[in-house]
Amino acid sequence: MNEKTKPAKLKWGYLLLGILLCVTALIAFRNPLSDIFSITILFGITAVLSGIWFIISNEGRTIQVIMGLIDILLGFLLLFNIPRGAIAVPFVFALWFILESVFRLSKLKYAKMVGTGFFWLSLVINILCILAGIALLFNPVATVITISFILGFYFMLAGVESIVYAFSRDT
Repeated sequence: MNEKTKPAKLKWGYLLLGILLCVTALIAFRNPLSDIFSITILFGITAVLSGIWFIISNEGRTIQVIMGLIDILLGFLLLFNIPRGAIAVPFVFALWFILESVFRLSKLKYAKMVGTGFFWLSLVINILCILAGIALLFNPVATVITISFILGFYFMLAGVESIVYAFSRDT
């Protein structure tokens, strides 16, 4: 059986992470005027869980372990000092947006395995996310005003991408 006809092995971790990210996105969309402290807690929990998954599924990739450690560190910083975390959220969010998109760009070869259309969609989305992250980094007021929608948009994209990876051929 060649690589093209080999059945995809379900990657449960990516599937569960994708579902968690999509649910988080729906919560962010549903409560756009929610308290910044709630967003800080939610962001912290999601960062820790995402970081843990990146580390345990690293498959020997150093960049994935580094991204996992950064996610866990950011998550704990937000969770253990919520008032300061709320002040830092616009900056942390912008940096996380950039770093996660760079990481996802590093995995584009797997997106190509899913299909050319998904490859180009993933490429364009991640480049746009990097540009948006840079813009938000230099305009934190805009981040605070629109954080629920931006957070929801990001988590939905990351969730869908993780779910697609869960069903892709073994990498």
